[in-house]
Amino acid sequence: DVKNESAIRELLVLSDPDAEFGIQAEQVLSDPGTSGQSQFTAQLILGCRAAAKHQSTLAAEHFRLATDEFENTPAILSNTAWLMITLEEESENRDQLALLFCNQSIDLVNHRSPILPFLLETRGRLLGQMQRWPQAIADLHEVLEHKSDQRHVHSLLATAYDAVGDKVRADQHRQLCGLQ
Repeated sequence: DVKNESAIRELLVLSDPDAEFGIQAEQVLSDPGTSGQSQFTAQLILGCRAAAKHQSTLAAEHFRLATDEFENTPAILSNTAWLMITLEEESENRDQLALLFCNQSIDLVNHRSPILPFLLETRGRLLGQMQRWPQAIADLHEVLEHKSDQRHVHSLLATAYDAVGDKVRADQHRQLCGLQ
């Protein structure tokens, strides 16, 4: 469930490394009087630009600074990744960028955070799409420990276990989600 889809779509446009918005974001940050929403937005744009350029260390720093200004940054990054994998044309670059956003969102939260299961579910779905089944299975099992509505997670796990050839576990998860 992605909230404010249009804003997140705009964020994807802003992550274009050649976009003029990056220059404007850098100017905003260079102004010593900048704080609050402007600071957060500029850090988020620069983090997205760095991620698009495969500068993961720089992206992580901008996302951390954005989180200092706005605690919902991990959810925004996860929702952006979700939109990328559901709305954009499939490509290796798209998947790698979405995975970076997922990993950053998880790295930014306390591992007891109530939003962690949702972040892990997004990453588990993405890893499944990338056919990185053991990693997807690990994330999705962790989601099961924390999330009350588990039918969809069991469905994803059934698919993952089918992919690795574990028919018994796949059938167990199909049964748990009501597909059998």
